[in-house]
Amino acid sequence: MRRLQVQEDGIRLDKFIALSLNSPRSHARRLIVAGRVYVGGKVVRIMTRPLKMGAWVEISAYEADAVPTVQSAELPVLFCDRYILVLNKPAGLLSEDDRYSDNSVESMAPELLASLDEKKTELWLVHRLDAGTSGVLIMARTPMASGSLGKAFHDKQAKKTYWALCQGTPEHATFEVDGPIGRVKGTQHAVIPSGRPALTKFRVHNAKNGFCWIEAMPETGRTHQIRVHLAHVGLPIVGDKLYGGTRYIEHDNKRHLVPRTMLHARCLRVRHPKSGEKMTFEAPMPDDFRDILSLLDFSC
Repeated sequence: MRRLQVQEDGIRLDKFIALSLNSPRSHARRLIVAGRVYVGGKVVRIMTRPLKMGAWVEISAYEADAVPTVQSAELPVLFCDRYILVLNKPAGLLSEDDRYSDNSVESMAPELLASLDEKKTELWLVHRLDAGTSGVLIMARTPMASGSLGKAFHDKQAKKTYWALCQGTPEHATFEVDGPIGRVKGTQHAVIPSGRPALTKFRVHNAKNGFCWIEAMPETGRTHQIRVHLAHVGLPIVGDKLYGGTRYIEHDNKRHLVPRTMLHARCLRVRHPKSGEKMTFEAPMPDDFRDILSLLDFSC
């Protein structure tokens, strides 16, 4: 644990961590959201919480040092033309700007286009991935493309496939969860009667030793949908503390920290907004995902 004492009464938690670690505010925010920050020995996820002078804030030294600042050059381009930009979003990076973050795909992608000598750098987000989720993210480069892609996602014509590493043993090789999702507390969501309709189809890629590698195909786009649906059926995603996933894997008599929620947007199928051509974009398995697979004795 890295232990820090507050020297200024009333300073916000996210600002205090950023200043103490000499890191961007986005770094501090991700640590807080991940439940890796403790005030008075208790986990605190309120980024704006004011601190009292003399209070102790604790962060795991490993976790505090392990969240890198992503640069635009580190945003792999899967496809780019006059109408769309498709990226392989790294874990730990927000999709869109918010008031707490220094970096996001939305703020960094125009810089990336400029580095590719593209004259037009304006972009529109048409869907989002959680900060902890890696994989395929598509952006529009014209208002026409934004409208076309937005309609494709709304009308369920854009088909998404994810990989998830989960705890538990599924009862069936294929299954689906049809359960309405709504907010229950803070950022946490759940299957509740008053929620919005949500449907996810699943296929088990492999299962052993109390863990499983699952392919998820959401038919709708609710907040935390795959995470909520898997937790609802007793298969929380490894690393997803918010929904009951373990943060550690035991291997060779050692405890290995899971760096994030093990969810990867592997594939997106959608028609090109201008030509109408059916297009498929795939993001390769990231190293951290492969490492956890190896710890769980799954062959990639």
